[in-house]
Amino acid sequence: MSAFDNRLPFLQDKAREASSGPGVYRMMDKDGKILYIGKAKSLTNRVRTYFQKLTDDTKTRALVTRIHDFDVILTQSEAEALILESILIKRHKPRYNIALKDDKSYPYVVVGEAHTYPKLVYMRRPRKTKNQKVYGPFASANSLRFAIRTLNRIFRLRDCSDSEFANRSRPCINHQIGICTAPCTQLISVEAYQHDVSSAIQVLSGHAGEALDRLKKEMEMYSDREEFEQAGRVRDQIHALEDTIKRRREGSNVEREAREGSNRDVVGWYRKPDSASIAMLFVRGGNLVDSFTYHFDDIEGRADDEIITEFLAQLYLTDDRLDGEEIRPSSAFSFPGAEAKTVPGEILLPFEFPEMHLLEESLLNLGHKVKFTLPQKGTKHEMLQLAEKNAENAFDERQREKGSVYRVLAELKAKLRLENYPRRMECFDISNLGDTGIVASRVTFIEGKPEKSLYRHYKVRSVSSQNDFAAMREVISRRLAKVLDDDGNYEEPPDLLIIDGGKGQLGMALEVMKELNLTGIDLVSLAKAKSVSEEERSVIEARAKAKVEKIVEKNAAERALKKEGEEVVDASAEHHENLPGDDALIDDLDPPPAELTVENMRTQDPYGTGREVVKNFERVFKPGRMNPIVLAPDAAVTHLLQRIRDEAHRFAIEFQRKQRKNF
Repeated sequence: MSAFDNRLPFLQDKAREASSGPGVYRMMDKDGKILYIGKAKSLTNRVRTYFQKLTDDTKTRALVTRIHDFDVILTQSEAEALILESILIKRHKPRYNIALKDDKSYPYVVVGEAHTYPKLVYMRRPRKTKNQKVYGPFASANSLRFAIRTLNRIFRLRDCSDSEFANRSRPCINHQIGICTAPCTQLISVEAYQHDVSSAIQVLSGHAGEALDRLKKEMEMYSDREEFEQAGRVRDQIHALEDTIKRRREGSNVEREAREGSNRDVVGWYRKPDSASIAMLFVRGGNLVDSFTYHFDDIEGRADDEIITEFLAQLYLTDDRLDGEEIRPSSAFSFPGAEAKTVPGEILLPFEFPEMHLLEESLLNLGHKVKFTLPQKGTKHEMLQLAEKNAENAFDERQREKGSVYRVLAELKAKLRLENYPRRMECFDISNLGDTGIVASRVTFIEGKPEKSLYRHYKVRSVSSQNDFAAMREVISRRLAKVLDDDGNYEEPPDLLIIDGGKGQLGMALEVMKELNLTGIDLVSLAKAKSVSEEERSVIEARAKAKVEKIVEKNAAERALKKEGEEVVDASAEHHENLPGDDALIDDLDPPPAELTVENMRTQDPYGTGREVVKNFERVFKPGRMNPIVLAPDAAVTHLLQRIRDEAHRFAIEFQRKQRKNF
């Protein structure tokens, strides 16, 4: 009898005693980790269904058999339960809930107030500080970049770096062609420049009409004072801004419909049995903006209604915006992308689902009056079709990408003889400057892609001298301790743990795993070969031999083609006499080496280019294996491991430099 079977009577009794009112329930495993969060109109009726007859759905069965305990949180209404469920899912990220992850984080505009002549800076995940103002978030990265470039030209703001600005002694070419006022050489006063920055922010915030009125008043004021140079500068800004607004008024039927309405979101849906994609089109301030795409995997057996309800709840009922200056466009002249996270007045949906009205009620409780619409014809239907087309296209791209990544990860598992499929890989690197500034980095790759939210820096505390082995031991101990943590600091273990180094660093990591009694994690270290082993020798020679044979075959084919071509004489023969013939090209090829050895392959490329063959192959060390696994330099598996290792190295060096600078 399994542990779950022994626990089942207790769970059934607890479910029967649960409240019959609305609320949220949390399913937990034996370690107290939350597996799933759900909401219910009647908690006892909903929770009891988990512990009756087991479902045939694989994923639900896997969830239920891992449940060790559960708790409930009562709410006053089902709408309140939906809001709480969404907040808890975002906070805890349970394994069996749908993970709402978009393609990228929202972009912002940052203006550094500490600088006398600030500039508009495009930034993702900016930090709120006293010395800078943050505007956003914006829905469309491309549109925001375009807006910044356009505003820089209209108001002639600087776009150079602070170091370039500080070291200029004369105006740059941007000033010469009339797109910068050269604040670096004080050709514009601080007050006038900051006034231009304020005007640019006003336009970016969706108040272009108000900015135009202000500029026209300024031009008249300068004219009355007979300050014609200043009046001309403002006049040019007015003309450029009016041209931009005019272009924004033109567009397709969909764009015109967007401008005629208020803020609107469009939900595009595309699904196959075990995966789905949702493309969101955001209409803000009367402008159609680019789409964000969300992907859902391993959803076989889950209803469309359930997925889209959970998706919309996480998207609209939780607020994870940066504490920046909120932009709410009030003009049809705003640039696309302004304030993506503003809840719109209308949401266009691909199909009806039971909890639509519950979502509307929950949003109303949060102060947002939203209308859900299912358009059947007209321009709104065209907008919905556009969103669905985006969703289908994103789904196809995702599937192609997943197929390619899966093949590489499956090959990695086979070549390194891993126990686990390496879905989550973590790589550690130590960086130091002599005996000081010892730091470490951890980078995390999920499904072959960097997951930067899981990157970590470490300050090594227990090592005061240059000792990479001891430093690696400390860092790995700190990381793996979180796998066993029950106090809220739990972190999911990696499938594959990669150490940048050789056998010594690998041994330290292995000792830590044994001390913590951790199993089920694959462990390897990655190092470049310092000398060529017999195994590497055979790999080099086999690959070189294959390349040489290919060259010989190619040369023979080219000679045959040349001989055939000599039989045809045309008017271009005289011209071709001045060009190098095939014989010249072939003769330039070095003949294949008589003896294929490591020594001559180091100094002679079989392609005959004179370049040196790659000397150092990547070597992978594994616990319990004496000889390393040698990876071919041009293999996809090698490139993936190199990318992970290089990213860990970059992240460590970046942190060390920052520490030295602060010191």
